[in-house]
Amino acid sequence: MNIKLRIEGTPEELTPVFQALQTIKPKTTASPETDMQVKASEMSYISPDFLRKALERYPLSEYTLALLRAFVEDEENAFHSTDSLFERVKSITGRQKLTKVQFNGVFGSLGRRIYQTKGYDGTSSYSEGLEVNGQMHYRLPAALREVVREFLSI
Repeated sequence: MNIKLRIEGTPEELTPVFQALQTIKPKTTASPETDMQVKASEMSYISPDFLRKALERYPLSEYTLALLRAFVEDEENAFHSTDSLFERVKSITGRQKLTKVQFNGVFGSLGRRIYQTKGYDGTSSYSEGLEVNGQMHYRLPAALREVVREFLSI
């Protein structure tokens, strides 16, 4: 990755900036699996009971229900790219005119629902994320997938 910066200032103002830039170390490259293992081991997830509470707070939109279904219908618990989740939600709802911006709003609303549920600890996540070739891929942890399956009766 190449980054171009244009920095303006006096030599006195720029000296600390250049010193700070010299301390930046490049990220070591690891395989996606290794990266995910490290991230997963450092992550904490909301509890199944908390997810139930968040899902039952008030009715879910048709699109949010479709997103949840898209997360759990596969048996392999694979990571899903945002593009594949987007296409799956359009397919489940039959709404082919759903835009990517609208889909991002649906994805965000699920997070807001969880994060604004009373008792949220401020740090736990509901999904695992993995960047592959510049695109994010997501899946639900196994215990949360079971809650979603129960909630959707599938």
